[in-house]
Amino acid sequence: MGDPTEDEGSIFPLEGHWREAIDHAATERDLISVAREYVAQADVTALPASFTPDKLRTARDVSLLTFRLVQAYCRPKLDSHHERCMRPLIAFFQALSTRLFAVRVDATHP
Repeated sequence: MGDPTEDEGSIFPLEGHWREAIDHAATERDLISVAREYVAQADVTALPASFTPDKLRTARDVSLLTFRLVQAYCRPKLDSHHERCMRPLIAFFQALSTRLFAVRVDATHP
C-alpha cells in the first residue's frame, strides 16, 4: 500500500481522505464502491455528458474513464474551469486505477 501521502505517478495530489479510502479497499468491488462514493460528491462537470456514476461497474470502466479524463485534459482548447475541475478527478482515478491493478495482481499471485 505504501505511504498514503505519496501519489506515485500522479500529476496532481489526491486528498488524504480519498487516498486512505483507496488504500484500505481490499477488493475490486470495494474500490468500485469508493469510486461511486467519490463521484457522488465530486464536481463532475468535467466528465462527459454521457457519464453517470452507475456506469462504474468494473475495473475496465475505471480504466476507460481515467483514460478519457487524461485525454480530455490534454486537449489544446480545454477551458480553465474544466481544467480546474478535472485535476482532482484525474488524481482520484489515477490512484484508483493503480490500486485496482495492485488488487488484481495480489489476487492472482497470493
